[in-house]
Amino acid sequence: MGEGTRGRGRGRRVAVVALGLAFALAAALPAGAASVGPGSSSPGPRSAHLVKAPVASAASQQRQACIPLFAMRHGARVERPRLLVPCCPVNNLPQVRGRYAPQAPPGCCLVNISPSFEPAPHGRGPAPRIPSPYSCSSLSAVLVTDAGGGAATYEVGDTLTATTSTAGYVFFYENGVAIPSCASVATTTAPSGAIVATCAWTPDAVGVPALTATLFPTNGLYTPSKSPPHDVTVSPAPSSVTLALSDSTTFVGLAIGATATVSTPGTVTFSLDGSRVPGCVGLPATTTATCSVAANAKGHHALSAALAPYSPDYSGSSATAHGIVVLTLQGLVIGPFAAGASVLSGPARAEVGALARLIVLDGYRRVTLIGEHTTDETSATATARVASVVTALDRDLSALGRGPIAVSGYVAARAGDVVVVHVGV
Repeated sequence: MGEGTRGRGRGRRVAVVALGLAFALAAALPAGAASVGPGSSSPGPRSAHLVKAPVASAASQQRQACIPLFAMRHGARVERPRLLVPCCPVNNLPQVRGRYAPQAPPGCCLVNISPSFEPAPHGRGPAPRIPSPYSCSSLSAVLVTDAGGGAATYEVGDTLTATTSTAGYVFFYENGVAIPSCASVATTTAPSGAIVATCAWTPDAVGVPALTATLFPTNGLYTPSKSPPHDVTVSPAPSSVTLALSDSTTFVGLAIGATATVSTPGTVTFSLDGSRVPGCVGLPATTTATCSVAANAKGHHALSAALAPYSPDYSGSSATAHGIVVLTLQGLVIGPFAAGASVLSGPARAEVGALARLIVLDGYRRVTLIGEHTTDETSATATARVASVVTALDRDLSALGRGPIAVSGYVAARAGDVVVVHVGV
């Protein structure tokens, strides 16, 4: 074969290669881009052959200007064909796989198509291997925190905050399950400049749930991202119990009623001065529990009621009533009075004197007098008997250096003609 024939064959192979390169380039360009046509030979060895291929994209003129093809030629050999493509605006990476070229025009990246290729005989050679399209998306980031700093309370509202690297919509999850009230929360820019999404979250169980968030950026150049787990320790909610007494004053061995009202169902245990009251331990209570309490010593006593909730989501609680006064002298009888009379007899007067000395000796501060009368007598007679005892008692206390004490007087219709005395602290 002559030199001319070989030259013409070489020329045909170069043309075929250039045409194949153009077709491959067209396949690598974004949808809607113009096809790449074959170019003419460049004068001299190792000169750059430029083939224009504008992109039919409305993004920007700068991005459209970054679609030429560079092929370094050396005779019939095309070495390291390269593509000048728009760079991703987010991370400055090329839109097709390759390497970033700092010397490229602003907004453009230079990528390698293939290391080299050699045309096969008769113009049938491999077409340049153009990289597959490269996503311009950049990884976004999202981080979840809560207002309680990792501590929350059952059924007490907490605020979740997702701090993101870019604007978008955030979905919050508890142990991998979407929180209904925290779905598709739009991000906002905080005064500090941080991009955040906030949501009101109410823990519905005690434990350590893992909270996560997924960010879906509004800018398609960013990929969605998921936060690492943020553990929150949810503590039981406080319960409450209130205590009411049927009376604040009683006598030795005489019971009073106590009622505990609870905020959540559980069991109630009553204690007097720190000791559990027999028969009042672990009483079931949906709303209330009651107990009859009797003290066997004079003085002030404290009655308490402790609630143990059925649900582990609530902590226990207790309440205490400190004002129980137990009267130790009960049922002292002064009398009898003469029928229909209210004047103290000699023996009755001596009983009042003994009562005064007992009050001073033991420090009693309260006296309850109950005047009794028979069915043949009137309540006025009983009231007069109480007044006689009060007068005599005040006189005796004064003689002993003790001032008057609180006296309560009552009248009772009973088959008797006495004054019954109850004394206490």
